[in-house]
Parts: sequence; C-alpha cells; structure tokens
Amino acid sequence: VNRFLLQSLGLYQLHLKALRERERRKSPEFKHPHPKLRAFVHSLRFDLIIGLIMLGNGIMIGIQTSAKDENPFYDNLEQVFTFVFVLELVVRVAADGWTWVWDTANFCDLALIISTGVIPMWIFRPMAIDSTIVRAFSVLRILRLIRLVRMVRMFPVFKILWSLIQGVLDSVRTLLYTYVIITIVLYIFAIFAVYLIGKSEEFEGSELATYYFGDVPKAMFTFFQVITLDSWTDICRPLMKQSQIVAPLFVIVILVVTLALLNLVVAVICNNAFDRARQDEDLIATQKRAMMQTEIAELERMFVDMDTSRTGAVSREEFMTAVETSEEVQTKFNVLEVLPSEYNELWQLLDDGSGEVKTSRFADTLRALRGEAKSKDSFSILRRVQKANDRIQQLNELLHERRALAAELRAEATEVRQKLGLLQHDLCDIVVLMGTCVPSKPVVEATAERIEEEADKLHDQVE
Repeated sequence: VNRFLLQSLGLYQLHLKALRERERRKSPEFKHPHPKLRAFVHSLRFDLIIGLIMLGNGIMIGIQTSAKDENPFYDNLEQVFTFVFVLELVVRVAADGWTWVWDTANFCDLALIISTGVIPMWIFRPMAIDSTIVRAFSVLRILRLIRLVRMVRMFPVFKILWSLIQGVLDSVRTLLYTYVIITIVLYIFAIFAVYLIGKSEEFEGSELATYYFGDVPKAMFTFFQVITLDSWTDICRPLMKQSQIVAPLFVIVILVVTLALLNLVVAVICNNAFDRARQDEDLIATQKRAMMQTEIAELERMFVDMDTSRTGAVSREEFMTAVETSEEVQTKFNVLEVLPSEYNELWQLLDDGSGEVKTSRFADTLRALRGEAKSKDSFSILRRVQKANDRIQQLNELLHERRALAAELRAEATEVRQKLGLLQHDLCDIVVLMGTCVPSKPVVEATAERIEEEADKLHDQVE
C-alpha cells in the first residue's frame, strides 16, 4: 500500500534514495560532519530543553485564550516560540540529515510547525489576511502539545504516562469492537425496556416511563446514562413503585455492561500499555544508554584508582594491591559478587597475555560481570555446549573405529609374525639340505683344454 501510494505521488524514487542515505549514515565508515552537534541533539538534555519550551508554549496558549483583551505581548512571544521551533527543525536536519524529514512522525512535526506557526505568523499576518483565518490557525497551535506527548516517552520518569498513552493508541481497534458490543447489548436491553416499561399497561399514563423509555433511542440513551452510573437511581426508584421488573432490569444492565464490558475496556488498555512498555525499543535504548554511560564512568574511576603508575594500563601488581588495600575497590567488587578468593581468576579473565590490562578491556569485562545473563546469551552458551557435546560424540565414535582398526591390525601383525616364523624355519631346513650338496673337498679348477679332453673321452665312450 505504501509503495503504491508513493508511486502514485511520484515519491518512490525519493523514498529509495532516503533509504540508501540512511544505510550510508549507519555504516561504520561514515564520518559525521558535526559529531558534537549530533551528540547534543540526541541527548536527553536537548529533549528536556525542547520539552520545557513546548510546555511553556502550551501554557501561554491557554493564558492567551483566557485573556479578555488581545495583548501584543502574546503575539511577540508566539513569534519567539515559532522561531525556536524552526531553529529546532534546522538543528535536527543538520544532525540527522535530510532523511530526518522522511520519517512519518518527524514529517508531522514539520507540518505542525509550518501550519500553526510559520504560515499564520510569518505569512498571513504580514499580508494582513482576514483575522478569522489567522485565529483558526492559532487554535491549531495547541496541537503542538502532541509533540510534547511524543517526547515524553524519552524520559524514564514519564514511563508510566507514556505507557498509558500508548495503551490507548494501541487499543483503538479493540475498543472499537468493544463499543460495538456495548451498543448491541444496549440495543437489546432497550427493546426489552420499551416492551416492559414504555408500552406496558402498568406504566400507562406515566410521563416518566414515556420520557425515558418511550421508544428505542430514548431507552438506549437512558441505559447509557445508567451504565455511567449518572443518577440512575433517580430513574429507577420512581419506576420501581409501579413494577417489580424495573429493579432486576437495571441491575442486570449494570452487571453486564458496567461491571463486565466497561471493565474489559480498562483491562484491554492496561494490557496493551504494559505490552507496549515492554516493547518500546526507543525507551529501552535510552535507558540502556544512560545506564551504560553511568557504568562506564564508574568503571573508569575504578581503573584510575588502580592505575597508580598512571600509565593507562593496570599491571597484576597494581591490581592485587588495589583489591587487597582499597576499600572502595573491594566494595565495588562485592557489588559485582566477586569474592576475594576469585581475584586471581578475575585477573586471568582480564589479562590477554600481555601482563597489563587496558581501560577498554577492563570496562568491558567488568560490565559483563555486572550485567545479568540474557536469554540469547544463555541460548548461545547452550548451543555451543551442545555443539561441543556433538563433536565429542563424533570424536568418541571415531576413536572406537580407530581402536577396532588397531585391533585388526594387531591381529594381522601377529598372524604375519607367525608366518614369518614358519618361513624362517623353512629357510633353515633349506639351508641344511643345500649344505649336503656342497663337496667336502676343494674343487679343482678346470681349464678349457681339460674340459675339451674330458668331452672327447665321453664322446669316444659313447661311440
């Protein structure tokens, strides 16, 4: 729906450009041209100043409206307020870029300031336009208090107030259906009342019955007065004298609508308020940022107390001296629930192997010790332990396989050794047999002539 609307208005490309600009500003490589201005604009101090100015503007509007005569002082003061609000817009755009205007809530703030301040005070009035139009725009100035309501949520002290406001805003749909049910119930009771009271023979000629229950609309409005408990006895008691059905009917209406349905409305608002309070990321982020700044300041003071050499790093000797002699350091470690017997273990957590601990590592480690384990941290640890168990199980199975293979190799080696022993025995027998073939006397060396002579003799014998 939003995309279709943006495309219809020709703003879709601008929307994409705004998204790309926001991503660019979120990148770690982005360097803000005015970092101090951005830090000041996003601080609670700036929101508090603007909130007080809005509150003063709202009070001034009320006083000006109640005044009988027009006083130029109020117009001049309104000029000052308009200038301050325009300056606020300029500062916020300078701090967050032009994409700040692209946010729906911020655009509404811009529209409020322009429509209730800039246009009537700086355009219509110098042009001497009809005062009736200017007065109509002046009435809209009270809508600036909506900005104050939005800003209230950034202050933890107004957390309950903002929760109630958000509960009402988030319950609009539920409240709508609840009001539909109440209307249907009142309509049903109104029909019964018209038949039982307005048109009953017991109340014939009764002006009171005709006035309150003459028809269905009158009966519905009467029961609406009854469920608000607004002087309902003044209606019920005179009619009770004429019929016994009146009292039970009124009591049933109060039990069903007032004590059940209307309390259901309150329950829905409170439930949505508490749910919204738990889901308000901006408020939670603001609280965490304030708590983190306080923690960092405390941890840095502790670090300075330990760093007696003023080198910007704490050695093991300085750490052990501080935890043994400084009562303030011992008190802070007691808050962290670190026992004296755990000081050596804590140093091992702090030390990265260099023998010294820097400020950042010191603060991060102690801040982690102070914070409670989050669900995601517990789940992450559980997953890591599970993966480690799975890996150990795999290694155990692999070890069993290797042991089985080693047993097989050992059996094969034993078999080979036995066969080699048998082979060695057989070789010994062969050597003994071959030894019998070796002549005991020295062999006479034969020459070629001798061989030929012996060959001739053999040849002659054969012939």
